Parts: sequence; C-alpha cells; structure tokens
Amino acid sequence: MSLEMFESLRMLPGPDYDRRGLWRRGWSWSAFFFRALRETFRSDRDTVLLIVSNPPFLSAVGWVASVFRGQKYCVLVYDLYPGVLVRLGRIAEKGLIARLWRFFNRHVWGRAEIVFTIGDYMAENLLNQGGQGADVRVVSVWADVDF
Repeated sequence: MSLEMFESLRMLPGPDYDRRGLWRRGWSWSAFFFRALRETFRSDRDTVLLIVSNPPFLSAVGWVASVFRGQKYCVLVYDLYPGVLVRLGRIAEKGLIARLWRFFNRHVWGRAEIVFTIGDYMAENLLNQGGQGADVRVVSVWADVDF
C-alpha cells in the first residue's frame, strides 16, 4: 500500500478528555471510541482510516470497520497498551484484562494495512508483543534540531 492515500487526510475532533481519575478517563475513552465508530460507519467504505492508539482502545474502530465493512485501516501506535497500565500498577501483567488486551492487539495489528510506530525500539516491542504478521513501519516524529 502506498502512502499517497494520506494526501486527502481529514481529521475529526473528539470529545473533551477528562483526566481527573481512571474512571473519568475510561468514560472519555469510551465517548471518543463511540463517536469515532459512528463517524466511521458514516464514511465511505473506500475511505482508508488512520487511527491513533490514544485513547487506548481506539484502534478497535479500525478492526470493527474491517470485519463488518471490509474497510481498510492503518494504526499509528504512540503507546503500547496494556503495557503502560501494567507499568503504572493499574492492571496485573498476567491478569485477564492484560491478556485480553494483548490478544486483541494481535488481531488489530494483524488486520491493519500498516502499523506505524514512532521509533525502532517501539517497533521491536510491538513485534515482540504479537505484531509479527503486521506491516510495521517507523515514522520519526522528532524535529531535526540541526536543520
């Protein structure tokens, strides 16, 4: 797949993000997810989706669109969940939530046309966490300070 598909990129605003506690964050993430899902099902099936990994389960929108509409999607991974929550002590490494989340990540990344990451280290971690079948590409987001 060529990167020319992103020439007509259209960005949609999301709902406000409430960071005052885990439950409020979860509520914000859910509101964002359902708004994105609604907009996706209103879009043309030929539209290629570019979905970022924040909120954490937003990439599920691409998977749902792919399964139910045959729509193509790419994922830009900024953070590797559930690893972030495990390291923060919010969920258990081998707990049900973490295991289900990793299982789902493998399916999301495996169906994506391209999985973009922001560095070689993240790409390596993504591949180690189940992204072996994915087309993983590194896109640097850092500015060239010498330029």
